[in-house]
Amino acid sequence: MTSQVTSSLAPTAAPTEDELLGLVTRASALQQSGLTDQAIVVYAELLQADPQGRYGDLARRSLDSLGGVSPQAKAENPRSPSTTPKIPGSSLSSSPQQPLSGVQRWRSNPMRLMNLPIRQKQLLGLFTSELVSILGLVGVGAVLIVTGLRSQLVEQTKSEVAVAEINYNIKIDQMGFGFRGQSDNTAIIGAAISGKSTPQVVAILKNEIQARNIEYATLVNNQARIIASANSNRSGQLFNPNDLVTTALASGEQLTATEVISWAELAQEKAPLPEGVQDQDALIRYTITPVRNPANQAVLGALVSGDIVNGKQAMVERTLAAFGGGYSAVYFRNTSDEWQLATALQDQQGTLQPNIPLPDLTLLDLAVKTPGDRVEERLTIGGTPYTAVAQAVANSQGQPTAVLVRGTAETGVNSLLRTSLTWQATSVVVVILLDLWIATLLTRSIAGPMVRLQESAQKLAAGDNSSRADVLTTDEVGNLAQTFNLMADSIQARTDEVEALARQRQQEAEDQRKQTEKLQQRVIGLLLEIEGAQTGDLTVRAQVTDDEMGSVADAFNATVRSLRQLVTQVQQVSQQMNYSATDSDRSVTELSSQALQQAESIATVLRSVEEMSQSIESVANSALAAAAIAKKASLSASAGGTAMEQTVNSIEDLRGSVAETTKKVKRLTESSQEISKIVALISEISSKTNLLAFNASIEAVRAGENGQGFRIVADEVRRLAERVSESTKEIEQLVSSIQVETAEVLSMMEKGTTQVVTSTRMMTDTRQTLLALVDTNQEIDQLVQKISESTASQSVASQQVSQTMKEVAEVALSTSTGSQQVSQSLKQLLEVSAELQESVSQFKVDTPT
Repeated sequence: MTSQVTSSLAPTAAPTEDELLGLVTRASALQQSGLTDQAIVVYAELLQADPQGRYGDLARRSLDSLGGVSPQAKAENPRSPSTTPKIPGSSLSSSPQQPLSGVQRWRSNPMRLMNLPIRQKQLLGLFTSELVSILGLVGVGAVLIVTGLRSQLVEQTKSEVAVAEINYNIKIDQMGFGFRGQSDNTAIIGAAISGKSTPQVVAILKNEIQARNIEYATLVNNQARIIASANSNRSGQLFNPNDLVTTALASGEQLTATEVISWAELAQEKAPLPEGVQDQDALIRYTITPVRNPANQAVLGALVSGDIVNGKQAMVERTLAAFGGGYSAVYFRNTSDEWQLATALQDQQGTLQPNIPLPDLTLLDLAVKTPGDRVEERLTIGGTPYTAVAQAVANSQGQPTAVLVRGTAETGVNSLLRTSLTWQATSVVVVILLDLWIATLLTRSIAGPMVRLQESAQKLAAGDNSSRADVLTTDEVGNLAQTFNLMADSIQARTDEVEALARQRQQEAEDQRKQTEKLQQRVIGLLLEIEGAQTGDLTVRAQVTDDEMGSVADAFNATVRSLRQLVTQVQQVSQQMNYSATDSDRSVTELSSQALQQAESIATVLRSVEEMSQSIESVANSALAAAAIAKKASLSASAGGTAMEQTVNSIEDLRGSVAETTKKVKRLTESSQEISKIVALISEISSKTNLLAFNASIEAVRAGENGQGFRIVADEVRRLAERVSESTKEIEQLVSSIQVETAEVLSMMEKGTTQVVTSTRMMTDTRQTLLALVDTNQEIDQLVQKISESTASQSVASQQVSQTMKEVAEVALSTSTGSQQVSQSLKQLLEVSAELQESVSQFKVDTPT
């Protein structure tokens, strides 16, 4: 039967005749349709199912004509990729498969989509293309609309926060303009010049507070101390919040700034605070306006105005009114470096809610990190979504202190987006339904003829070779029907050829089976004859016959003869090697013992040489140290001589200076005596002046009221004379003290001059002694240098001898080690030789007699 010999790739049972015929029909149909790659796959599966039968031979010839790869070629080249994947719908497979999931089946079967009916392919293709295009247009349009509206809302909010900034700065501009005018007020200028407050100035400042609804109005001098204040009386106190006043006074120009003031400083001012502001830091808008002297334009002081932002709703209310609602707030960092809400308003369906905080303060941190830029974020405040924009406000140092926040509600934009997306979704549904209706009509006009053609092909695949397709049209389907009919005719011819080929193959297989059985019987006989060779018997012989196995038996006998000769030679060589290795082992052992004794003797000599080398090196080091000390002593003595000579010169200069100083002290003594004479003369004049003033007073008394003025002058002159007398007495005491101390200094100077002369003589003697010591040290240094050079050369020679002895010791030790290794190797050789003799003795090489 054709299927008796099947491919080893078949999983269980051989394929039936109908299955093989179905594969032939399918492959031929694919080939006639121009689907060459799919036809090659089916032919390859047919060749695997019936490699020795007529169907396999037919598949092999078809693969050769189509340029495909057969399973035999793949076996010869295992690296080539597989060209025989499983065919969908076929009952034949090359190996058992495990159940696969839906995704795995789709990935492992790329032809899944191709196996769908044409009607479904058309519907799927039309629907997919239309759906992708529609969804693409709708999606892109929706993204553009959403992005555009969001971007427009962000830009609108940024514009609105600019208006909020204008509302924030309006009060600063108003205060600056008003106080610039008050700085020219004569009352203000007069108070700044005099440094004293007046009721008129206080009234002006209070009027400014009431008119502008601010909390601070203060006049300070050019030292930043308060002259007048509209609040508490703090005259003379320093008023310089965050150094703003000193900065404005130094520049001479009006300064505007936003600053954070602590509650402690705010409480000192005792200003009327906004409602709800208590025990908290405050954000204040300041203006500092210099007050100048009209005569010379010098800065006399400054007018300080301040407006507290905390709790004031007017600024944020103006922003909400300008844009019809939303959210507006002002935040600032307090002295604890925490965000604090200054003021806020939110329009909730026409109702203004004050001081609603932000749910997330990240927007404030981002605004501080990017000063000068407006940053945005989407937030939900009070249950309403907002697009919020924040902008930092800097203080006088240019550092972000406060943040203006403006939020625009997204309810209008979201409503517009929902309306737009609803219309787009409705349009998509309508268009998709219309596409499905059109696709259904097209499918009916195309799929009908294809279904009839499919029925004819299924009949042909089921074995009805007379089945033919009806050719009704001249389009692609009509051409396909004509091709199908040609394929059916070709299959009929191929089927007859395959049947004849199958009968021929069956007869050849039967003849081949008989020859194989005969050969197996002869092989078994040969194995029985040479069975003794497995146990080492090399004397066995195989019977030589005239058939194919005779050549094998003759070759076996020649091999056994050669092996017997080889084993005999190995036995002889192993015995000789055993004798030689034993003799060599004794010789090497004696050599190793002698080498060890030699190494020990050389090691003893080496230790002695090393000790001598160390002694010589120690002497050399000591000589070098002595030379260095001698040289150092010589240098020190030379330096000492130089220093002694400089000392003698210095003492000589000192003696001249002492003599000159003695002369000046003597002249000072003479000058003090002259001062004493002048002081005595002044004392005498003061006594006479006193007496004269006394007499004048008496005369003034006698004159009565007419001499009253003269009496007063006389009394003043008398008191002046008394003070002069007292001063002259103090001068006399001071001069006397100077004279006594000058005499003592003069005596000590004379003694010092005598000691300087003695020291000069002694230093000269010491210098001579040091010069002699320098000469002696130089001679010692030369002798020590010679000793050092001699010991250095001896040290080098001893080191060379030591190095030579070390090399000899290493050679001796290496010789001993090598001989031990040789001895060990010989012992191992003896063991190997014994094992070899034992192994060879298992073979039987003597021919029995």
